[in-house]
Amino acid sequence: MYRSHIGPDYYSFIWGGVHSIGLNTVSFDDSGYYGNIDSAQLAWLKRDLAHIPVAMPVVAFNHIPPILRFTTWTGLMESNCERQQSPV
Repeated sequence: MYRSHIGPDYYSFIWGGVHSIGLNTVSFDDSGYYGNIDSAQLAWLKRDLAHIPVAMPVVAFNHIPPILRFTTWTGLMESNCERQQSPV
């Protein structure tokens, strides 16, 4: 419903000479939800960053770290997560 009324749930803006990026890193399936950046967001992010000067600071914020997949809430243990490689 949010996307149909407001638009994408990821965005960027420049404030005070800093490029800020808000990502929706929440994905879900039958087992629960986990950190992930989908292919549409990655494509958007590549286009967005292509227009930013190299010297400009970039800050990204999101809800779930996109490099970890949690399978339990009993605590973060290496056996409970898998690393995901991102081309960005």
